[in-house]
Amino acid sequence: GANVGLGYWTARHLAAAGATVVLACRAPAACEEAAAEIRAAAPAGDAVAMPLDLGSFASVRAFAKAFLARFPLLDVLVLNAGVMACPFALTADLVEYQMGVNHFAHFLLATELLPALEAAGRARGPATVTVVSSSAHFGSYPEGVRLSLAELNDPQRYSPVQAPGSL
Repeated sequence: GANVGLGYWTARHLAAAGATVVLACRAPAACEEAAAEIRAAAPAGDAVAMPLDLGSFASVRAFAKAFLARFPLLDVLVLNAGVMACPFALTADLVEYQMGVNHFAHFLLATELLPALEAAGRARGPATVTVVSSSAHFGSYPEGVRLSLAELNDPQRYSPVQAPGSL
């Protein structure tokens, strides 16, 4: 998320350049703390904390609705959050957790925020979507892509290290 690591530093540098950044995080208190740190360190911009749990499509949709109500234009979307090498689990929507969080939720979020990206593009020039990834796809399952939810969600065939590269 945007409260630690690459997400935090991306938000901080964008705010230092004068941008208003929205930190979308699963843990509201940590998100608020990170936003306050960014506002203090980068007074040229602004940092807003908003709750988002990528393990729930309902949370993604609620975040997008709240975001669009507050920010009709979106110039840059950075899809950074992700999990890796975690024990087998399912999202609230019954999708293998790594696949649901790292891929499906990001796709849903980008789709839901598309109106603001398109509006920014019309008003100010090209809007961008950046997807932060890893080289985990090189270590996928030997058979490659698992094309069905039944295969993705099979705890007997799950590998925490190979799952991130299975799409």
